[in-house]
Amino acid sequence: MQAASIDLGSKILYTLTDSTAIPANWTGFVGRINAQMLQQVIPDLAERTYYISGPPEMVRGCEQVLKDLHIRPGQIKKDFFPGL
Repeated sequence: MQAASIDLGSKILYTLTDSTAIPANWTGFVGRINAQMLQQVIPDLAERTYYISGPPEMVRGCEQVLKDLHIRPGQIKKDFFPGL
C-alpha cells in the first residue's frame, strides 16, 4: 500500500476503531473517521477526490462526513463490499 500511495500521490489514514485494542506504540488515529481527523491531515479538503471502499455502512458513514464538509458528490468515489 505504501508504494501505491507514493506512486499515486495519495494519503492513507490509519485509524483503530476499537479503543480497547490499541498497541502501546500506536501513533495513528483512534475512532471512526470524522471531520476533525480529515481537517487535521488534509488542508485543501475541497480540492481533493475521495475514494471510499468497504462495508456499506462504513462507506455511507464516510460519505456523510464528506458531505457535511461540503465535498461535492462528484469528488466522492464509492466501492461497496457487501457481506462484510
